Amino acid sequence: MDPATGQILKYGADATVKGAGVLNKLFPEIAMGSNRRGAKRDLKQLTKLLSDVDSNKDLSDEEKALLRYSLYKNLGHIDNLESIVSGSVPLIKDSEKSEQVDSDWIDDFEDKAGRCSDPELQKLWSQILAGEVNSPTTFPRRLLTILSTLDKTEAESFKTLCAYSARQYDINHPEDASHVVYIFLNQDEDGTYNNGNFTVDQAENLVEAGLLSASAWHIIRTPLNSIRTLATSAEMITIMNQGGENRDVAPANYMLTKAGIALATLCDLGNAQDFHAVLRASIPSELSVSVTPLQPISEEQNSRQPLIYL
Repeated sequence: MDPATGQILKYGADATVKGAGVLNKLFPEIAMGSNRRGAKRDLKQLTKLLSDVDSNKDLSDEEKALLRYSLYKNLGHIDNLESIVSGSVPLIKDSEKSEQVDSDWIDDFEDKAGRCSDPELQKLWSQILAGEVNSPTTFPRRLLTILSTLDKTEAESFKTLCAYSARQYDINHPEDASHVVYIFLNQDEDGTYNNGNFTVDQAENLVEAGLLSASAWHIIRTPLNSIRTLATSAEMITIMNQGGENRDVAPANYMLTKAGIALATLCDLGNAQDFHAVLRASIPSELSVSVTPLQPISEEQNSRQPLIYL
């Protein structure tokens, strides 16, 4: 093994150990390792004992059923949370900030995430846990409540919405994540959006879920001789007004809520195959629009991916 590869593997192992240590502190009652396995073993033993409750004449049928339901629900909760916490370990980058995570947030997370048994949605919960540990207060408790009732169809709808979105971008401070996300939706003749790739029903469901608002929306102001920059997950978008008059761009009659903006940080913005076409159609023809790679790896790569005018 070459030294560089060895160093990478060592870093990965160290990061995993640190991540596991952090999560053991945050979730001591379900700590990863022998204690947790012991807790699960005890619960399974108790389950076996309760299998004979039918012989207990002091309990009614309703009481027996309630005991079984409570126990199996607790078992499922532990299994779900174990999967989610384990999935977050490799994503922990900054263990130093773990003590800043609010204890009420952790209690909420444990309660709501433990109800999720879907493997794909569990991955989302893992990302949120790791993101909160890495940067406390990134994900509001309101988002935890929303996610606890979100189904896979709604999660996919939100992912599609983000694929047609871009955030406000400051080229002087590219590391700063903007709290302004623009959604680009062009209405089709049949009432759908973006050639049928997004529907009014999907939007209304996300409004009802609390991730989207239909009562307000963002406008991109482009005064004469001005430049505005946006960013997707992979590209910088430059909008220029070089003549004529002041122009406003109103991408869509929706905007993300605070919880929606937080969740969008985990999504790929602007990655729809037809995003460039939708973007160009959303912006007045008097304004020029160009895209460039957001963070080219090297000058050579940048030369292979030149400025594209839309």
